[in-house]
Amino acid sequence: FFDDASLAFLPSGAAGKDGKAYSIKPTDGTGDFTFSRGSNLSATRVGADGLIEKGRENLLLQSNQFDTTWVNSSTTETGGQSGYDGSSDAWLLTKTSSNGRIYQNVSSSGVQTFSVYAKANASNWTQLRLIGVTTEYAYFDLQNGAVGTTSLDIDSNIEDIGGGWYRCSIVCNNSLNNVRIFVADNDNATSGTSGSIYIQDAQLEIGLAATEPIESGATTGKAGLLEDEPRFDYSGGATCPSLLLEPSRTNLLEYSEYFENYSQNRVAFVYNATTSPEGLVNAAEFNDTATSGTHYVQLRNGVTGGGVMSFFAKQNTHRYVQAGPSSSIGKRVFFDLQDGVMATIGASAESYYGIEDYGNGWYRCYVAFGDLENPSIFNAAGDGSGSIDNNYTGDGSGVYIYGAQVEQNVSYKTSYIPNHSGGTITRGADVCTGAGDASTFND
Repeated sequence: FFDDASLAFLPSGAAGKDGKAYSIKPTDGTGDFTFSRGSNLSATRVGADGLIEKGRENLLLQSNQFDTTWVNSSTTETGGQSGYDGSSDAWLLTKTSSNGRIYQNVSSSGVQTFSVYAKANASNWTQLRLIGVTTEYAYFDLQNGAVGTTSLDIDSNIEDIGGGWYRCSIVCNNSLNNVRIFVADNDNATSGTSGSIYIQDAQLEIGLAATEPIESGATTGKAGLLEDEPRFDYSGGATCPSLLLEPSRTNLLEYSEYFENYSQNRVAFVYNATTSPEGLVNAAEFNDTATSGTHYVQLRNGVTGGGVMSFFAKQNTHRYVQAGPSSSIGKRVFFDLQDGVMATIGASAESYYGIEDYGNGWYRCYVAFGDLENPSIFNAAGDGSGSIDNNYTGDGSGVYIYGAQVEQNVSYKTSYIPNHSGGTITRGADVCTGAGDASTFND
């Protein structure tokens, strides 16, 4: 095939090359393509490992240079310390007075995760604090690897890295202007006048979980799928990828992985409950409550022109999940999350629906809805037949969900567009220019 081909690409050869796909045949540059998609990180693809890959950004500056953009308040910072990764890139953070801390001023909003690697020294505790519309914080025990006192709207986590190091993180939905790292004396105590801890690789990023560290300097650091990077996609377990080229689309949902801002009816969510299709522990439990009736979350009120809703779901204590407009039982469809097939189809459901396998028990479920209808996800009891019970008394059980999306006035879904901003987000069209008649790809 290679001998017969006039144009060939090696997908790994495009990895990390923002805006360019380099051909391995021909080799003189006449087969190279340039791509543009916009100035944000709203696109995704499925990587060779079968996981959804997003663009990522560390919103902090000088993320591991704590004597620069960072401001100290009653602390000293000493670099060149032994780090969690075998380097000498860690820092000794020593406080010289009460409430000793370092901080960085930021301007960011939406669902975000602030994290830092930390290790005990003269002190066994640290506190991470977020200053914004509200003040949120969590204390971390660096001797026993435990979370102490918290005041957070979403989550906190401490991960054992080994060698006495932990990655501490807090998750919020907030408009932030300041992030802080304290040397703490104990749980819920920072008033002591001495103490020290080691720190390394601070990160502030959108989303519900801390991702691999991205070191930043005078500008923010970026990684993963970059703005204009060509999307070689391995969906469906493909061993040879396809080039994913899509039109511009908008995800109307303000939060695609966080559901507290939506209308909830007899359901409750537990965040960061299990590993999602992107390989992070950032999927939510979607559970019913112990009340009688229909158990659902309504993602939008009457969408003009209708459209397509999609989401990822995995079986937990429920085998089935249902989706469709909350206002019309006959238009809803049921998905069997055990066998990965459609179950019951409403008699008046729109003609576009389906379920796709994403591995590890995860499926992407999708269904079209009509003009001014309310796209919603339902917990469902029953056996998958037409007698599935929409009205039952819950017992705290349900399914896992992740990555919800509503695309307006369209007839088919596109790839996942993550959104944590509190407003809608648009993925720009993939536009290809370069070798030969590249415009063919843009039709």
